Amino acid sequence: MPKSLSILSLTLLMLLAARARANPTDSPADWKAYFGLDTAQQKRFAQAEKARAAQVKPVRDQEKPRIESLKQQVESKASDAQIGPAFAEIRAGRKTVQAADKAFLDAIAAFLTPTQQAKWILKNHKPKSGPAGEPPAPQDSAQKQAAKAAAEAWKLSFALTPDQKRNFDAANKSKNGTMKELQAAKESALEQLSTKVEAKAPDADMQNAVGTARRALAAIPAAEDAYWDGLAAFLSPTQQAKLFLKGK
Repeated sequence: MPKSLSILSLTLLMLLAARARANPTDSPADWKAYFGLDTAQQKRFAQAEKARAAQVKPVRDQEKPRIESLKQQVESKASDAQIGPAFAEIRAGRKTVQAADKAFLDAIAAFLTPTQQAKWILKNHKPKSGPAGEPPAPQDSAQKQAAKAAAEAWKLSFALTPDQKRNFDAANKSKNGTMKELQAAKESALEQLSTKVEAKAPDADMQNAVGTARRALAAIPAAEDAYWDGLAAFLSPTQQAKLFLKGK
């Protein structure tokens, strides 16, 4: 084998090994070994996953067609009486997924140790660490003008009254502040949980960290739901649907 290829192969193997150490459940090793599940736990875990899938899969399968249907209703200027139930159905589906996720975590908490629960949370919600990514490239004047024109066109389509605009601006300001705090709390909780897993903290200490992380994760969709509930007090169903569909 040429020397250059030999060095390349060795480098590749080193990179793969480093990735396996950083992400144990992404390596070829059995993820069950990483979580340390015994035979009984494996069986109960599979049952819990099956129960969650039975609730979540139908919602996931229906969500895209429902969004497309809502788009068509908005574009064809269907009535609020038609759009309202269609949008409510999409929101209800997302709440079903949230409830299924909570039920799943409650179920596995009955037979997993706090450390195993922590590893599962971190597998699905990796904490952000290291330097921030590259900032977005600056827009040129043509891009700025196009973005401004699109924003103005959307505002005209959204058709807010002065009172609605005041309420909408206040709701967005409140949401942005709340979400910033909640995202910071989530990252802090995940970092602490990761630190405790690496340090092999005792179960009592780990259980507190797991509870904190679960509450921090659940708080974000709850705040999003509260935001939409608040909008329903002053926006029409069509306006809510247009806001939801923006960017989709």
